[in-house]
Amino acid sequence: MAKKSDTNLYDTLRASGLRKQVARSASRAAAKVDGKGRVPKPLRSAIDDLRGALEALESRAAGSDRGGSDPAAAARKAARTRKASAQQRSASARKAARTRAQSTAGTGNTSASRSGSKASTAKRSTAKASTAKRSTAKASTAKRSTAKASTAKRSTAKRSTAKASTAKRSTASKSSATGTSPAARRASTGRSSGAGRRTGGRSSSRSAA
Repeated sequence: MAKKSDTNLYDTLRASGLRKQVARSASRAAAKVDGKGRVPKPLRSAIDDLRGALEALESRAAGSDRGGSDPAAAARKAARTRKASAQQRSASARKAARTRAQSTAGTGNTSASRSGSKASTAKRSTAKASTAKRSTAKASTAKRSTAKASTAKRSTAKRSTAKASTAKRSTASKSSATGTSPAARRASTGRSSGAGRRTGGRSSSRSAA
């Protein structure tokens, strides 16, 4: 039923001499009118325009006899023009505000992703630095243990050398206290054994004679 009334209104407006675009918009807006008395804005605008055109025709027809136009009609037309311009500006402002909000939201998401990537990069670099510190600490600990081992070896060698020298010194002191050195003892032992041999020889020769 709405479509039929819409078509009938469109045909009526077209037959009245209105353009197709104006007749189509007015008929579509009239089809959306509910029973609560709410008039859509496109229909109200079309009604205002048609009323202004009618008033202009009436004023022109009435003013043709007296040779002038009606100032009140011109004022009403100027008011309608200002209202339409204000509505257009308001719609443009709302559209620009939506565009700015969308661009701001996109910029915020990009900034958040960049800050998140920077934070992850900082964490990675911190982890690498801590790993490097740990490896450096391990290397220094290994160097210290190696140095301790070499020091212990050196001290052990020094102690053994000191013990050997001390033993030599004690042996030398004992020989000096006895009065004869080991070499002299060996020589004297050799001499005594040689003398014994000679004495034995002589005694055997005497007994044979």
